[in-house]
Amino acid sequence: MFLFLKPIVRQHLRSKAIMKMRAFDFYRSRIKMKQRVYIDTSVVGGCEDEEFSMRSIQLFEEFRQGLRSTIILGLTRHELECAPETVKISKLKLGLSYIRLVAT
Repeated sequence: MFLFLKPIVRQHLRSKAIMKMRAFDFYRSRIKMKQRVYIDTSVVGGCEDEEFSMRSIQLFEEFRQGLRSTIILGLTRHELECAPETVKISKLKLGLSYIRLVAT
């Protein structure tokens, strides 16, 4: 190959790679698949824990807004019904009506 063509070919290949990345980003932004999250009692209880409360509440807000889809197992539902009052109260505050229940 002619040496003077190397930079031109390199630039062309770089441009093609950038175009492919932009096309991928464009299509990825159009096809929005919700991330499904299986939660357990520790996630709900984390809303009352100092260390995890900010992230847990943010996660439930994403569920409420429809950004993520959540799934809760029947066993977890039973554990929440038997949980301490603080966890039950936080469950009511979060409004778990948008959670899909899966029987176990």
